[in-house]
Amino acid sequence: MKQQLKTLRTRIIIVSTFCLILLPGCKVTFLPAYNAQLAEQMDATSKAVDTCYLTMLETTTSANDGRAYTKFVHQYNAIEVELTK
Repeated sequence: MKQQLKTLRTRIIIVSTFCLILLPGCKVTFLPAYNAQLAEQMDATSKAVDTCYLTMLETTTSANDGRAYTKFVHQYNAIEVELTK
């Protein structure tokens, strides 16, 4: 009887140790269903950012005050509005 209790205790310790070591490393992540509207909004925002930076690249030099925020405030605000939707 004592041998059985010792064996049972040993198995419980082994299983507990196994659970404590391996289970915290597991993670279940549920992904939301595909949302076409969200994908379109991300594309539109990405295009707005690209357009803003390409406009800066093409229209500015260090001689004409470069890429100062005040020169592109309208584009920055439009992008910020898109990001906060």
